[in-house]
Amino acid sequence: MKVLYIGCGSINYQKYMNNLRISELWGIDLSKTQIDTAKEFLKESKAPVHLVESPMEENPGLPHAYFDIAIESLRWVRRPICMMSLNYFLS
Repeated sequence: MKVLYIGCGSINYQKYMNNLRISELWGIDLSKTQIDTAKEFLKESKAPVHLVESPMEENPGLPHAYFDIAIESLRWVRRPICMMSLNYFLS
């Protein structure tokens, strides 16, 4: 399963992703610190991991119609999500 995680943060609970049938994980977060922490947590992942520091209002080059599932963790957002529709990224 190819997963897109918007607002991924440090993804510390995803260190168990080898048991979740995730074949590839893409994460996007605004915070460089969170991305760096996620890289550390996921360095021993069996699946490919792509982590991108970017605001959600922009597409940082994510592939179109590629992902099986999209997850968002944006409880801190106080305005409507400006990122392109997640449907754009789902296969």
